[in-house]
Amino acid sequence: MNSPSLSVRYDFSLVVNYIYIYMMDILPILEQVAREAGATALSYFHKELQISYKTNHQNVVTIADTVCQNKIQTLLIDRLTTRGIAVNDIGFIGEENLETQIASHMFVIDPIDGTANFASGLDYFCTSIAYFENGVQSCGVVYWPARDIVYFAKKGLGAFKKTGNGKHVQLHVREANLDNSVVLTYISSNKIYHTKQFAIMEKILPQVRGFRLYGSACLDLCHLADSENEAHIVWYMHTKLWDLAATSMIVREAGGILTDLTSKDLVIDVRSIIRDFECVAGSRSIVSKFLSHI
Repeated sequence: MNSPSLSVRYDFSLVVNYIYIYMMDILPILEQVAREAGATALSYFHKELQISYKTNHQNVVTIADTVCQNKIQTLLIDRLTTRGIAVNDIGFIGEENLETQIASHMFVIDPIDGTANFASGLDYFCTSIAYFENGVQSCGVVYWPARDIVYFAKKGLGAFKKTGNGKHVQLHVREANLDNSVVLTYISSNKIYHTKQFAIMEKILPQVRGFRLYGSACLDLCHLADSENEAHIVWYMHTKLWDLAATSMIVREAGGILTDLTSKDLVIDVRSIIRDFECVAGSRSIVSKFLSHI
């Protein structure tokens, strides 16, 4: 009998790795909960919404954000306590004013990342959940409900995409020359940040193929990890813990890095709730080239 080809062995290894992740971890619970929250978000999508403002008219929140966050919290408590984990050992940080005591099992939640898109009828929004066990980032899930796509990663075991038709793909951050690169970014509504960002954009624009502003940091970072997309750099001047908690693991497990503007690797910690992150993500070589022009 002929020995199996390298590609067959690789595919088999991927399947074994994928099955191991889902049999041995809390990840299936995160996916189920993210899917249920995403379905709730879709039930409000393209409907007349109750909208309020956090800081100004560009920084919106809807009733769906709060409902989805509450649902995620309730479902996670229910499913973890069913496993024998005490309620006091479960903690949460969420974008919509959710902060509990630091606990052994911590979840960082962005119920609807891309709320401005969501409120405007654009389908580029998602649900993000990250899990920290005893302070150590363990895994993360991002669900894009409008496309029925799940992105997920487990520390040390890789990052994957699961589509609605059952397709499973291992994720890899792409290499590219800077002049062939597309940069995904977003203009902060904070004047201090966007003034600084405009100055940097003037330096970078001549060096790259172009900028794209889609409006969801979580989905942008997932697209960076997904080699089916022509996204090579994600650059944000004003992100929060819930934007990066799940997605940083997805990018890193896909072979990429996340740094600040001084090339220091970003440290994602549940005690960083008030921190504003400046973030550049991509392959190590392209991030270095990007930063050399700032």
